[in-house]
Amino acid sequence: MSNFPSTVTLSSPPHNGTAKPHHRVPHFAAIPNEAISFLTPYSGLLLTLWLIILYAIKRYFLEMFLFPRCYKQLYKSMEDSVRRGFLVHHISAGTKVVLLIVGAKPFSDVVFGKSSLHDRYSKYTARPTMGDMLLVLTQLFVALYLFELMIRKSPSPIAVSHHVGAVVIAQAAVALSLQLDKEANATMEYVLCLVWAAFDVLAELWLNVAFILYRIYPKNYALMAYVFGSTGIISIMGTVAETVMVMTLFGQSWDQWDMSFKVVTPILHVLFTIAQIHAARILFHFWMKYKKLLAEEERDLMDPEGRMPKQKDGTKAGTILTEEPILGESSSTTPREASLDVSQNEKPKKLSVVGHINKFFTGRS
Repeated sequence: MSNFPSTVTLSSPPHNGTAKPHHRVPHFAAIPNEAISFLTPYSGLLLTLWLIILYAIKRYFLEMFLFPRCYKQLYKSMEDSVRRGFLVHHISAGTKVVLLIVGAKPFSDVVFGKSSLHDRYSKYTARPTMGDMLLVLTQLFVALYLFELMIRKSPSPIAVSHHVGAVVIAQAAVALSLQLDKEANATMEYVLCLVWAAFDVLAELWLNVAFILYRIYPKNYALMAYVFGSTGIISIMGTVAETVMVMTLFGQSWDQWDMSFKVVTPILHVLFTIAQIHAARILFHFWMKYKKLLAEEERDLMDPEGRMPKQKDGTKAGTILTEEPILGESSSTTPREASLDVSQNEKPKKLSVVGHINKFFTGRS
């Protein structure tokens, strides 16, 4: 078994015209190639326990307790496929929040800090270690994706490919750590997979929240335009940030990788990126759909010529009803309309920052 240096900076001799300038190696590339956790041989048991817990949450907490009280008729009126998706989005969103909160410390300390997998998670107890926590959360991540595939009625081929790929890669990274004498990059591969998983969880979380709101407020066109528009933009930004971070870390540790990982890792990243772009495309589709619905709703309030919005009393905007008598007429004259061209008399108002944001997301100024 080969061990990597414990320092994160590789320094070369003073530059004399022929020596290479020193370069920085990311911390995770300097972590010793060691077992993730003493729980690694029990990964299958951890996965089984998480699947049981997720099923119990679905059946006994959400279906039998929470949903009948919170959503009432909304949940009962859903078709089976919609109901399954609604359940999955709730379970997935809640689980990802747990992953992000509990995993924040070990992830940041191991990937960007100075901790190794065998360092203590808490300074007060020897157990659990950073590796213990990360392994348990890895199995929760895998269990969640398997659970989604089993519960959803008709997931898309891209969603299936993404989930299956994530499960296989995560479990392969764990399995490699059981053969440290043959796999010199086992620990590095596992930690790099954590970076992928972290961005994947962040990207999918916003999508889950968006579709929960979509099922609750489908007729609130403005809200849905904001939700899907902002979620789509966040998804694209997250994909770009993930690509920059993963490829930067991978490039900085290039000399540490075996040839097989140098070939496979970029290919896997491209596949994950395609799946995330597909998810963003769906979000942008819904955004454009709701912007179109808002435009149609606004046109319904316009007159037949499509120039002026109608008021509640049926008159056109810019029309003033006068009760005062006109010169040369008696005071008993019935009220009449005096039409004013508002667009010619008033200067267009400058939009505020909020107005520009609102116009961008909803198409309305």
